[in-house]
Amino acid sequence: MTAISGIVSYQIKDADHEPTSLDLAFTNSTGLLADILAWVSAITPAVDLVIDGQILKIKLSLLVPLPGGLKSAPATGAENERTGLFSMIASGTPNSYGEDFPSFSSLYFTGNQIDTANTNVASLITLMTTTSNNCRVTDRYGNNLTGVKNAVKTFRKHRRALRRA
Repeated sequence: MTAISGIVSYQIKDADHEPTSLDLAFTNSTGLLADILAWVSAITPAVDLVIDGQILKIKLSLLVPLPGGLKSAPATGAENERTGLFSMIASGTPNSYGEDFPSFSSLYFTGNQIDTANTNVASLITLMTTTSNNCRVTDRYGNNLTGVKNAVKTFRKHRRALRRA
């Protein structure tokens, strides 16, 4: 197994209900998620003992090696402000769930709509709405995504404004 590095982030609330965070970087030599979760379960009570605040939640971020075959440079004309917004149908809720992909390729737009019939786009949608390798994309409440309600071109103007500042 390959070693994996990451960050465990604790959200901590003080007596005035002010939130803050504590980030601990780590390296795991086995690359096994079970080992990482066991370490988090062991260190969290030690952290709790030395702080006065209340730990509200733990977020785990893993830095994993990139798979082969990815592009080595951005495509000409790539813009993070041009996004592809997928409004997804989630099981068990009437609400839709949005996933906004930055730098979405202009090849997959038909006007302001994303061509969901395109082979590459359809493949992405299938991977987002089915279980693969025991993983599945969900909304923030854990509801499985089951289909696409709408897929459109959007723009994030804030990033462009920041660049001009």
